[in-house]
Amino acid sequence: MTINVGSRLYNNVVTNTSSVTPVQLSSNQELKFGVTVLAVSANAQTIYVGNSGVTTSNGFPLAAGAGMTLAVDNLSKIYFVGSGSIRYIGG
Repeated sequence: MTINVGSRLYNNVVTNTSSVTPVQLSSNQELKFGVTVLAVSANAQTIYVGNSGVTTSNGFPLAAGAGMTLAVDNLSKIYFVGSGSIRYIGG
């Protein structure tokens, strides 16, 4: 994987303990090149990625260990639902 970064690189792990309440990845971190998210391999459930209205019915499913890259300009636009954790890196 190649990540092009400007002056900032963001990375963190975010955990959601609710299977129905969406959690935002970050409150406000601007991105130039998007972000890669990874469902932590220890997750026992599939998590679902989307916008603030994400549910298990309309989100993009990520099983434990699966990842995806999103071309977004701010981490605040990404939410996930499902009990588990997401690791992200973006710039």
